[in-house]
Amino acid sequence: FSQAIDLFGIFGPTRRWFTVYNDTIRGTLYIRLGSSASLSNFYWKIPPRHHWQLPHNAAHYSGSINGIWDIADGSARTTEHF
Repeated sequence: FSQAIDLFGIFGPTRRWFTVYNDTIRGTLYIRLGSSASLSNFYWKIPPRHHWQLPHNAAHYSGSINGIWDIADGSARTTEHF
């Protein structure tokens, strides 16, 4: 059982970069830019209690950012930088 989310969307056009902190104790967060993430179709995998930052070569990415956890009670903290 997994849980999917759209991490951002409102401020995409003015976003410079962003960070994500996987605030779960045991669930891994899978991130995908653009279309929906799945446990088998993702770009980055964030272990529990770790953070991830958009790579500099992808800076100014303004599209959607989607995530999915491999458990049902996942949560994340996100920060957009403008």
